[in-house]
Amino acid sequence: MISIIKAQEIVKYLSDYFQIEEPKVKFGKSNSKRCWYYPLSNEISLGRNHANNDCVLHEFTHGLVKKQGGNPITHGDMFAIQLFKVVDYFYKGKPNKYGWRWDYPNIFKFYKSLNNKEK
Repeated sequence: MISIIKAQEIVKYLSDYFQIEEPKVKFGKSNSKRCWYYPLSNEISLGRNHANNDCVLHEFTHGLVKKQGGNPITHGDMFAIQLFKVVDYFYKGKPNKYGWRWDYPNIFKFYKSLNNKEK
C-alpha cells in the first residue's frame, strides 16, 4: 500500500522529468482494487486496497500518452513503449523491478520481447 503523499511525490518526479502537467492524485471513494486515469480531468484515482508504486507508474503513463497525442485509455504499443520508459527512469535503469507479470498480457509480452532482444 502506498500513501497519497508518496504517490504525489512519484507523480511530481515523473512529471518534471517527462515535462508534462502533473496529474492530480487521489484515493478512490470505495475499497476498489482498481486504479484509473481520467483524461478529461488529468487525474489518477488509486484503489485504496491496491495502490503501489507500479500502479502509480502505470496510471501516470496514460497521462504521458495523452500528452504525446496517443489514446490515453488503451494499452497498445505506444502505451507499452512509454510505460517501459517511465519504469526504466523511475527504477533507474532496472525495469525488472516493475511487476510486468501483473500488468496487461500485451504489456508483459512487450517487456518479454525487449528482454529477449537484450540477450
